[in-house]
Amino acid sequence: MKIPNEVTIAGYTYKVIFCDKVESDCDKDKYALGTCDPLKLEINILKGQTKIGEFSTFLHEVIEAVNEHYAINMKHQQIIAFENGMYQFLVGSGIVKI
Repeated sequence: MKIPNEVTIAGYTYKVIFCDKVESDCDKDKYALGTCDPLKLEINILKGQTKIGEFSTFLHEVIEAVNEHYAINMKHQQIIAFENGMYQFLVGSGIVKI
């Protein structure tokens, strides 16, 4: 799947940016595979991941945005679990081809 340059989430248009480094939201001394910034309307994805890793990170950050805009209040571990389940469903059923 080609990850788009922009996505609309809850009526907001997010830029999807591939970065050489992605700073962790939780610890500025560490790096992450991706981040979602609902104030800047940006999803940042670390360059150099496998296609599977890129899609997994993209899906995770989209779920982070949905969680924020709809005030679902999932904890990070719940977002990870939901992303894993959605990934398995989308890829396993052939809806998304990697």
